Amino acid sequence: MGDGKNYNLEEDISISKEAVDSENKSMKKYPWLISILYILVLYGWIGFIISGGKYFNLNKWLFLGFNIAFLVAFITLLTVQISRVLPEIRSGNIDYCIKRFLFFKYTILPSTLYFIFLALVIFVGGISVSLVAFVFPPMLFLALFFWHLLYLWVE
Repeated sequence: MGDGKNYNLEEDISISKEAVDSENKSMKKYPWLISILYILVLYGWIGFIISGGKYFNLNKWLFLGFNIAFLVAFITLLTVQISRVLPEIRSGNIDYCIKRFLFFKYTILPSTLYFIFLALVIFVGGISVSLVAFVFPPMLFLALFFWHLLYLWVE
C-alpha cells in the first residue's frame, strides 16, 4: 500500500503449508503410540487412586507424589494430543479427527461408565438415607448402620 512493501499472499500461504507439512511428517512416525500411552496413563492413574494406597501401603506424601507425577504425565500427553490435532484441523483432515474421536470415545468408555455408576450409587445412597431420616427419624441409626455394613462389604 503506502509503505512500499510488497505482500505476496500466495507465498505466505505456501510457507505456512510447508511448516504444517513438516510438522505432520514428524508426527506420523508413531501415530498411535502417544494415544495408547495417554490411555495407559489415564487408566493407570485411576487404578492407582482406587487401589494403590491400599495395596502398596504408602504414606500420604508418597501417595501425593505419585499423583502429582501422574498429573504431570497426563497433562503432558494431553498437550501433545492437542498439538497433534490442531494441524490436522487446519489442513482439513477430517478422517484423522474422526478416527481419533472414535478411538478415545471407545477406550475411555469403561472409565466413564464406572464413574457414572459410582455417582449413581452415591446419589441413590444419599437419597435413601435422607428419605429414611425424614420419614422414620428413629430408623436413621439402623439405616446408617446398614449403609456402613454395605460400605465395608464393598471394600
